[in-house]
Amino acid sequence: MLYSLLLTGASGEVRRNPDTASVWVKGLESGISAVSKYGGAQRGDRTMLDPLFSALDILQDEIKHGREITKDIFDRAVQAAENTATMTKDMEAHAGRASYVNRALITLPDPGAQAVAIWLRAIHRAL
Repeated sequence: MLYSLLLTGASGEVRRNPDTASVWVKGLESGISAVSKYGGAQRGDRTMLDPLFSALDILQDEIKHGREITKDIFDRAVQAAENTATMTKDMEAHAGRASYVNRALITLPDPGAQAVAIWLRAIHRAL
């Protein structure tokens, strides 16, 4: 369901002009907003959104400064997502399945966050 929300939210932006990176970044932002709105998670809740926000921050900053999104910049965004996914190991869960589990039993990074980092890296490699 969360991926459906992410992709549906993103598609509204991307459909308009799929040829520009800035539209893809707006699509990512819209997708994140949809997941947050309907899933109830926010940045820092130890969910799949944490690495997405980290990647989005890098991409938005580049666009804000008038820079084109190159493969190298996308690599930086993916690295940020990978680092954040790893850091979810030490975050307290405020949303998602992990929020129902005793904190002492959570010793690994959030699986949803890890999945996001994996598919972002796969997209980077495919470019």
